[in-house]
Amino acid sequence: MHYLYAAHRLIADLNPQPVDIEAQFDGARESDLRRIQAQLRKHQLMYSLGQHHLFHKSNGHDIAREAEQTADVLNGMGYELRILPGIYNKPTFALRGRDGLVVQKVQTALRIFFSI
Repeated sequence: MHYLYAAHRLIADLNPQPVDIEAQFDGARESDLRRIQAQLRKHQLMYSLGQHHLFHKSNGHDIAREAEQTADVLNGMGYELRILPGIYNKPTFALRGRDGLVVQKVQTALRIFFSI
């Protein structure tokens, strides 16, 4: 039985099928984003409010530290982000928290949004 399962997984791994994941910003959470933005500003983290998300651009030297500070502030607000060891040094990552909150890092930019 285990051999059959292993063979099935091997075939599946050799023929990967693309998976479309549809993700959307939750537009109904603008007031929560404004509250988060105000709290982050108190900690000298300047985020701009975009269309249903907060956005922060930085340089390569500071972005990991600012991502960690952002996560600390959000955890202090009760969003309980799941953080893996060494995640902040990766060029791209996403942290998910309570209530659908997502903190996404792409190169030197951070984005905070609520997913649907």
